[in-house]
Amino acid sequence: MARDPISGSEARAERYASDASLASGFPGDLVACAGYAVAAWVAVVSVGIAPSLARFLLGVPLLVFLPGYALVAALFPGRPSRNASQLGALSGLSRQFDSARSIQRRGVRWGERVALAFGLSLFLLPPLALAVDLSPWAFDPAPIVSLLVGFVLVLLAVATVRRLRLPREQRFALPISTWVRDFRASLVGSPVDALVNLVLIFSIVAAVASVTYALAVPNPGSTTSGIYLLAGNNETGELAFADYPTDLAAGGSGEVTVLVENDEQRRVNYTVVAQLERVNENGTVVGRTELDTFTPSVAANESWRRGHNFSLPSGVAGDDLRLAYLLYRDEPPADRVPLPSNAYREAYLSLNVTAAGEGG
Repeated sequence: MARDPISGSEARAERYASDASLASGFPGDLVACAGYAVAAWVAVVSVGIAPSLARFLLGVPLLVFLPGYALVAALFPGRPSRNASQLGALSGLSRQFDSARSIQRRGVRWGERVALAFGLSLFLLPPLALAVDLSPWAFDPAPIVSLLVGFVLVLLAVATVRRLRLPREQRFALPISTWVRDFRASLVGSPVDALVNLVLIFSIVAAVASVTYALAVPNPGSTTSGIYLLAGNNETGELAFADYPTDLAAGGSGEVTVLVENDEQRRVNYTVVAQLERVNENGTVVGRTELDTFTPSVAANESWRRGHNFSLPSGVAGDDLRLAYLLYRDEPPADRVPLPSNAYREAYLSLNVTAAGEGG
C-alpha cells in the first residue's frame, strides 16, 4: 500500500525536531538573552559611556522584548508537539489545555513566543515601574534598568533549569536550520521569483531600520536648548523659580542662578551674555549695559548651572529695567549688538531699581 505524502505541517514538525537535535539541547537563545541584558546594563548603567542613541537602541529590546521572552521561556520550556497544528480549534483546545501541566509541556512555536514576548513585556513594565516607585530608590533610569535586568536574569535562570530538566528531544530550540533552508528555497526557482523574494526581504529590513532610526533620532525641529533663572528660597535655602531679587537700589547687587539645558542631542558650545536692559512700553530694548559673559560647553541631554552675582551701575534707576540673559549657540554675531532679537533663547528678570538714597 502506498503511503500518503507527508503534509506540510508534518514536514515542518520533522524539520523542527531536526533543529532541536542539532542544537543538542543547549539553551543558546537564553544565554544570548542573558548576555545582551548584562551588556546593556554595563553600557547604560554601570559604565554609562554609551551615547544617547546607543542607550536607546540597547534599551528598546530590554524594555519591550526580553522580559516577556524570559517569562515565556520559563513557562514553556518544551518544544511544540508535532501534531499541534493538525488539531482543530475546539478539539485542539480540549486536548491540549486539559491541565496546567499539559499547557506547560506542549510548548509554543517560535512565532508565538515572539508575539507573546512583546505583549507580556508591555504588561510587565507597569508593575516593575511601580516596584521602583515604592522602593527607596529614586525613579531614575539606573534603578529601573537594574531592576529590569535582575528580573530578566532570574526568569532566564528558571527557564534554563526547567528546559535542561526535559529530555533533549523535548527541549525548545530555535529552528535556525529551517530558517536557512526556507531562505535558500526562496532563492531557488525562476529568476523572477528569486528577485521578488530578495526585494521583499530588503524592503522589510529597510522598513525596520527606518522606524528604528526615526524613533532613536529625534526630528531636528524637536531639538532645543533652554535657559532659566532660579533664586534662593529664604525659608528653605533651596533654589526655586521664585524669590527673585527684583527690588534693588542703584549701585546695589543681587544674585541669581543661571540654568542652561541642552536637548540638542549633541554637545553644544554656548555663550551666555548677561546685561542690564532698559525697555520701552512695547518691550523694545532702548539701552543696554553688558554685565558678564559665560561660555559653557554642555554635553547632550545635560545641563549647566552657575550662580551669578551681578552689580548694578550707580547711575541707573527706574522700573523699566530688566536683567537679561541671552543664550547663543557658539558665539553671538560679530557684526551685531547682543539683543533678544538675535539671541537663540533668552531669560529675563524685571527690576525696580531706586536711585541711591531713595526708599528709606
